[in-house]
Amino acid sequence: MDDLILRYIEEKASPSEIRIVEDWITASAENQKYYNDFKAKHLANTFDATSSSIDIEKELSDFKESVEKKNKRNIISSPGHLLKYAAAIILLLGISGWVFLTTRSTSPDEIPADVITLQKEDGAIEIIPENRREVIRGQDGSVVGKQNRNTLIYNSGKTGQKDRITYNTLTVPYGKRFDIILSDGSKILLNSGTSIRYPVRFPEAGNREVTVRGEAFFEVAKDSSHPFVVKANGLNVRVLGTKFNVSAYEEDPAVQTVLVEGAVGLYEGKDYIHSEKTLLAPGHKATWDKKGQNIDVKETDVSVYTSWIREQMVFKHMKLKHILKKLERQYNVEIVRPADSIGDMLFTASFDNKQPLTQVLETFKEHYGIDYRITDDKIIIH
Repeated sequence: MDDLILRYIEEKASPSEIRIVEDWITASAENQKYYNDFKAKHLANTFDATSSSIDIEKELSDFKESVEKKNKRNIISSPGHLLKYAAAIILLLGISGWVFLTTRSTSPDEIPADVITLQKEDGAIEIIPENRREVIRGQDGSVVGKQNRNTLIYNSGKTGQKDRITYNTLTVPYGKRFDIILSDGSKILLNSGTSIRYPVRFPEAGNREVTVRGEAFFEVAKDSSHPFVVKANGLNVRVLGTKFNVSAYEEDPAVQTVLVEGAVGLYEGKDYIHSEKTLLAPGHKATWDKKGQNIDVKETDVSVYTSWIREQMVFKHMKLKHILKKLERQYNVEIVRPADSIGDMLFTASFDNKQPLTQVLETFKEHYGIDYRITDDKIIIH
């Protein structure tokens, strides 16, 4: 087993070997402890090789620069007997190695705004590094799932009728993406600036309920006995098993639901009343106006609203002010929008998510005459 764990740590393991190791790690708390100790000792034993293969001064400089930029200091609690290893490795490997060796419980006031976080039922917040493989623990320390790179995968199962339901909240900041697979097998893709609250395990009886702020694409596992309900900023989306996109940002005046396949029922308030729901068919978009408390349903081009899950930004007859807001979320920047009527002008364009923001802005400048200038921390459109 040690040979497999070593190949896993060094990212040399095959897909079948990865599954064997991850299943073994999540099988018991003892296995998890053995794995953590093994990995920490391996890092310590390869200290010399690691230090000779990297630019120590640059890593240290980058680390200090990152800390100064955030002007915050994370408090970590290191596993006692490994502390001497951690102290040296932190300076060489930077933030990623540092976070890896911690138990990751962090004070809310000291968490940088640009990291992905997982908040437990008791309020404890854990920073979730990207592209990590690690187990997920409940607030009682038990293993409830695992992280496979940029996806949290919860163990299957349900909470008994006499057991207390515990919730986690996953928050994804602007400029990042993350996915989650819930205990019922439903997969949810989270866009930039999104948080979702969900049970670690759904109850044996009743609905499967989650709460979303931001934008998410749902692939809901079919379960006709337990409807899946998404609470989205005042609007509820009730399904049995289907694929749909919900955009429910706090600052937006409306909640938009676009259905890809299946069927969903939309309703306001706490209770679902079958005769009062708004039924949405595939290829249609429902826009719920928060102020007017009414729903407008229209046929739409689904690919436009789901382009973000294909790593694209597609704008089709969209107002400039709405395009700029999406660019803010995608690139985690502040854009000062024009106050005149240009903000209401309609534009059509598409970009790859990996294109630098300057290329996107240059495209609007070249083809539409929309100029811009970049200051220290803002982009001003004029």
